[in-house]
Amino acid sequence: MTTTSTDRIAGISTSVAVKAPVRVATTANITLSGLQTIDGVTVSEGDSVLVKDQSSSANNGIYYASSTAWDRREDLDDSRDVVSGTVVYVRSGTINGSNWFQATVAATPPVIGTTGITWAATYVSLTPISSATETAAGVAELATQAETNTGSDDARIVTPLKLHTKLASYPITNAHVQASVITGQVADATPDRAADYVLTYDASAGGLKKALIQNLGVGSSYAAKTSGYTVISTDNGSVIDFTTAGVTCSLTSAATLGAGFRVTIINSASSGIVTIDPASTETLDGQSTRPLSFGRTRVTIVSDGTNWRTINGYYIYEVTGQTVTLGGDLTLSHGLGVIPDTLIVNLVCASAEANYSVGDEVVGWSLVSNSGSQGMQPRVSSTQIVLNQSSAIYVLDKTGHTFDAITAANWTWRVKAIAR
Repeated sequence: MTTTSTDRIAGISTSVAVKAPVRVATTANITLSGLQTIDGVTVSEGDSVLVKDQSSSANNGIYYASSTAWDRREDLDDSRDVVSGTVVYVRSGTINGSNWFQATVAATPPVIGTTGITWAATYVSLTPISSATETAAGVAELATQAETNTGSDDARIVTPLKLHTKLASYPITNAHVQASVITGQVADATPDRAADYVLTYDASAGGLKKALIQNLGVGSSYAAKTSGYTVISTDNGSVIDFTTAGVTCSLTSAATLGAGFRVTIINSASSGIVTIDPASTETLDGQSTRPLSFGRTRVTIVSDGTNWRTINGYYIYEVTGQTVTLGGDLTLSHGLGVIPDTLIVNLVCASAEANYSVGDEVVGWSLVSNSGSQGMQPRVSSTQIVLNQSSAIYVLDKTGHTFDAITAANWTWRVKAIAR
């Protein structure tokens, strides 16, 4: 062999840098003769073998397998055939198959059969990567805008920008949302609020989501009631407005109506209480009944499938025109079932006194004498409000700066308690 160029012209070698592929590579020291099994492959006469694990690295190289003694392959049998960095590809083998190996020579130029040559894996398997699927990783092509718009290609990936461009051509308004009642994928002209969904826009998440109609009150109705009424399944998401008080709003069993059923109840009467009464042993916020005061007080309640709870609004107890009894207690049963969160007690002028006009109110917490020893002290519990009135109650003169003792007959109490 005269030159590397001669080998190239003869088709024996591709170059010094990259050798023609070999069939298999050794995994341990072998006898360089006879046909044998190497890395799980039984070699045949004339197969190229990368021998890389000999006890003497000077014997490493590329050989032809033979039933007799093996010969070095022509493209790596001369000092000009290999340098540090020469690589060769291994086609087969359990361990070394589909890998590249790179040579390192102990001296340059090497003396074949004398200079040590070592081979180390440099590139891992070059097995082609398959296409990505819904269950397997792989390579996938990006969809064009036209393919994104068409929406029929199930093999390409859509980028956020192309999806945004597509969606921008379909602006969604509140009108669209409230008209888009869907069951699965099919428009439903007669939606069931307990089973069907609507699209809603979640500003915090920056996108669309679906929600049960019953949980939004979409398609809800309003009904005014002048007498007692029982809430039923078709009232889900509705508003029940009692224009007459002194009546009971009964609730069908929470178990019957199901978890998530909700209704808004209003007492818009000018006076009186509407009693909300759960079925049988069921409770509302742990109570057997709850009073809803007049003056458009409203609450929204929801079933958990077993009992009821209030998710919006307050329960209010309010009375006016209560007698002032100096040196005595005024005891009021508020019926809220819990200790009120807020208590308002005002002294209301019923007959002009201390320069106050009829209807003027004085906040109860300011009713003390100039010595601070006389006034009114309220007490509260889960059932009662008690106003403890001293033998004399003083108000600060409306136009002056002196305390005046009130005449009990000229004043009344207004008491208001608020609870969740």
